[in-house]
Amino acid sequence: KPGNILVTAGGIPKILDFGIAKILEPDLVEATVMNTRTGMLLFTPEYGSPEQSRGERITTASDVYSLGVILFELLSGQRPYRFESRSPAAIERVLSEVVPPTMSSVALLRGHRNARALAGDLDTIVAMAMRKEPDRRYGSVALLLEDIQRYRAGLPVRARPDTFGYRATKFARRHAGWLAAAAFFLVLLVGFAVSMALQAKRVAHQRDLAAERAEVAGEVSRFLVDLF
Repeated sequence: KPGNILVTAGGIPKILDFGIAKILEPDLVEATVMNTRTGMLLFTPEYGSPEQSRGERITTASDVYSLGVILFELLSGQRPYRFESRSPAAIERVLSEVVPPTMSSVALLRGHRNARALAGDLDTIVAMAMRKEPDRRYGSVALLLEDIQRYRAGLPVRARPDTFGYRATKFARRHAGWLAAAAFFLVLLVGFAVSMALQAKRVAHQRDLAAERAEVAGEVSRFLVDLF
C-alpha cells in the first residue's frame, strides 16, 4: 500500500514494511523458514487481491494486483473499490465479484484534466493488472513495468490485442512529424501531377484546334481554286 512505500528525492522507491512476506522458493531455504499460516486474514482490503480475501495461495500475482490498485489511485485520484462493511465476507464479495470502474471514467467524474489521456492503453494496463483471476494478470512485476515503459515510449502495449489498426495508430502517433511532412510532400506531388495533366490537356486541345483550323483553311483554299 502507499503508506509502506517511500520515494526518495531521486525518484527511487523504497519498501518500508514487508508485512507478511513469504519465501517464493521455500525449497532453497531451511525447513524452519516455511510459509507462515495464521487463523485470520492479515492484509489491507483497499490494496489486497481477491485471492488474499479468500485465504488462498499468495503469489507475485498478488503484488501485481496491489501495484495495479496503487497505479489506479495515483492516476485517477480515487481507489477502485468502496467497502460498506469491514467484515471478511463483505470484503471478499467486493474483491471477488464487483467489477471496478475504469480509471478514466473515475477521473472524468472527478473533473481531472487528464481523464481523456487515461482512456485506452493506461486503462487497459491497469485493468490487466487488476484482473480477478491471478493467471490472467501480468506474469510478473517486470512485465507490468515493461508495458508502462512501452506506453511512455509510444509503443503498442502487450495488454491490448495486437491488431493492425492499433499498431498503425501507435505508429502514426510516434511519427506524427514525419508523417505530416510526408503527407504535405504527397499533396504537393499530387498537386503538381494534376497541374501538369491539366496543362497537357490544354496543350493537346490547342493543338487539335489548330489542326482543325488548318484543315478548314485548306478546304476553303481548294474551293476557291476550283471556283476560279
